[in-house]
Amino acid sequence: MLYIVNKNNLALNDCVERAEAEDVILLIEAAVSASISTSSSAVLSVIEKGVSVYVLMPDLQVRGITPDMCDERIQSVDYDGFVELVAHNNPIRSCF
Repeated sequence: MLYIVNKNNLALNDCVERAEAEDVILLIEAAVSASISTSSSAVLSVIEKGVSVYVLMPDLQVRGITPDMCDERIQSVDYDGFVELVAHNNPIRSCF
């Protein structure tokens, strides 16, 4: 399952609780702040369960967050990467 999350709030926490090994979480819009390595975000703990976490690069850039500020286990993707994730992960759940 692909979880697309746009806020660093209860929606993100809900996705983290539901995510299982082999699932994918994509952080977009305001949720990209959860990728910062110094954050206490629950998304960082879910990586240990075998969940892949991605962050949308253009949304990082708009917020002044650079890739080196993000946890090293989180992969950044551009819009083409976003499309690839959607194409290769079913079902998709948007958490807004």
